[in-house]
Amino acid sequence: LTLLNERKEWKFDAWDISAGALEVAKKNAEKYDLTDRIHFSNINFLNNDFQENDYDIIVSNPPYISKDELKDIDQRVIAFEPHLALFVNDHVMEFYEALYHFFESNTNENAQLWMETHQDYCEDVLRIFSQKFSSKKIEDFSQNPRFVCVTKSKLLFCFAFFLIKNKPIETEAVSKNILVNT
Repeated sequence: LTLLNERKEWKFDAWDISAGALEVAKKNAEKYDLTDRIHFSNINFLNNDFQENDYDIIVSNPPYISKDELKDIDQRVIAFEPHLALFVNDHVMEFYEALYHFFESNTNENAQLWMETHQDYCEDVLRIFSQKFSSKKIEDFSQNPRFVCVTKSKLLFCFAFFLIKNKPIETEAVSKNILVNT
């Protein structure tokens, strides 16, 4: 919602498997008067037959933690985050593989994909997307590889606008069709 609030010309589709998470997001969209530019859908990204689209940007924070890691996760994270948002069912790459195919067929020729990743699997995510697209890892403030940006264009123009002292980098292109998949 922050992206939508900052970019008045953008429109969003927001998907989540959790109806509760969508209700919270809807309340926040109402609070910030964004409801006319966002469409919410309760969707299981892994089990959906999507209608073809032409997105400009996809932002995704998919589950990426193996259930084997549950014992090592900070209790504050487990207490406040739904397990559905944290843990994968089968293997840690399942969402990234699905995102690869979705990005390939449901975005325009200059599209960007921004994803949060598990720091231990960032290189694996890069390998998936670098087969066909320009991809770059982005480190968090602690220098841990936590994000991957992918673009379909030949020149990599992924900017970590949220990491540069809270001042967005302006780009020439104006994106209109954004998918946020959390």
